[in-house]
Amino acid sequence: MSIILNLADLVNEKNQSSELWQAQRQADRENTNAMQDAGIVQITSDPDAYLRYLNCQADNPSYSAGNVALVMVQDQSETFSVQKTVGKV
Repeated sequence: MSIILNLADLVNEKNQSSELWQAQRQADRENTNAMQDAGIVQITSDPDAYLRYLNCQADNPSYSAGNVALVMVQDQSETFSVQKTVGKV
């Protein structure tokens, strides 16, 4: 009987762990979406940011517009590049 209880405890722990992991992943997605939205607002409201966006997008044509906006929010320097942020330089 003790083995069955231990197995039930293991299953419960696994389920709780999975639920925590799912909640964390959902929070991460929501945070990423919010940062991407903030980047898009910044790009569309500031001509200088839009010019930086165009230059970055031109340098990195395989990246989506949303990913470039996300990088811009994460790295506010004037001379950033997606390639620099992912270590391709």
